[in-house]
This record gives sequence, C-alpha cells and structure tokens, in this order.
Amino acid sequence: MYGDGTRPEKGRAPPKDSRKTDEENTSKKASQEEKPSEKGAVPKGTPDGLQVLLEKYKPPPPGTCFNCRLPGHHQADCDRPKHKFCYKCGFFNADTKSCPWCAKNA
Repeated sequence: MYGDGTRPEKGRAPPKDSRKTDEENTSKKASQEEKPSEKGAVPKGTPDGLQVLLEKYKPPPPGTCFNCRLPGHHQADCDRPKHKFCYKCGFFNADTKSCPWCAKNA
C-alpha cells in the first residue's frame, strides 16, 4: 500500500513526486538536446551538407564553362564528359528545375 492508502496496480510503478524543481527540468531538456535521436543525425541548428554548399557557392564568372569550370569556352563547346548542372547559375548536380541556388535566390 501507498502512504495515501491506495493499493498499487499490478505491473505499474508507484507514483513519482510530480513536483520537480526548475533545475531538474532544465537539466533533463539540456541532456535531451545534446543527443541526436538517430545515429548520424544532424542536430538542429547545424547546417547540413547542402546548406554548406549553398553558402560557399559562387556562380562562375561570365565566359566560364559550366561543365568543366575552365574559362575560354561554353559548355556546348566543352570536350570533357558532360556533367549535370543548372543552366542558369552553373550549380553542379542539379538541373534548372531542382536547383537549390536558384530556388534560394528567386
């Protein structure tokens, strides 16, 4: 029996004191925020790979090939193997419809 005269239910733990201090609540929240929920997950507030690329990306200067990034010719005249890129800004591995740089700056 509990101190208040009630009997414990089968399979249930005794009730805990629901009056916690602010320090206990704060420390519990802080410890939960430090651990990502999944292995390899990026914690909130941390930029993922695409965000880092977008922050560092600068479109190539005019007259530069979007395919090989060398000056002096355009992508239509490039002899190197063709790569996927945005035709508006030159962002690699994205076509014009799905370009994150153009979507960010639209």
